[in-house]
Amino acid sequence: MTLDSTQIPAPLPPVLESLTGIKFEKLLEQVPALKKAMEKDVLTA
Repeated sequence: MTLDSTQIPAPLPPVLESLTGIKFEKLLEQVPALKKAMEKDVLTA
């Protein structure tokens, strides 16, 4: 990856939160596949 492609995603969570008023983590929980993956991570941690 180039430096530019790694710097672009960094400000996304605060931008999305300011636009929607919802925390980025809560938005991710609404995506079923991501929710299942997050649950698996919690169970294996």
